[in-house]
Amino acid sequence: GAKKIILSYEFKKKQSAKAQKEDKQTDGPAKVEEEEEDCEEVYIEAFRCPITQQRMRDPTMTPSGHSYDGPAIRQVARERGASPQTNRKLRTFDLVPNRAL
Repeated sequence: GAKKIILSYEFKKKQSAKAQKEDKQTDGPAKVEEEEEDCEEVYIEAFRCPITQQRMRDPTMTPSGHSYDGPAIRQVARERGASPQTNRKLRTFDLVPNRAL
């Protein structure tokens, strides 16, 4: 999830830098502002819970490595007993805080 988004952004950023070197042109302030906004969107998405679609306040990770907001994934684990993304068995004590986020 979040790592994939950030890695994708970093790859695009490197490709963009490479293209700029090849063009040997400067883009001006509008282009720089657009890239900064894109960066902010990537980081916002990295902190968005797939269940609630809100910013994660208590990032919690399942054994499969997916991150969710703690209260939301604990409720899903209690009610469904399965991971929303992998559909594997999920218990509340399998969940751990995601300190990387």
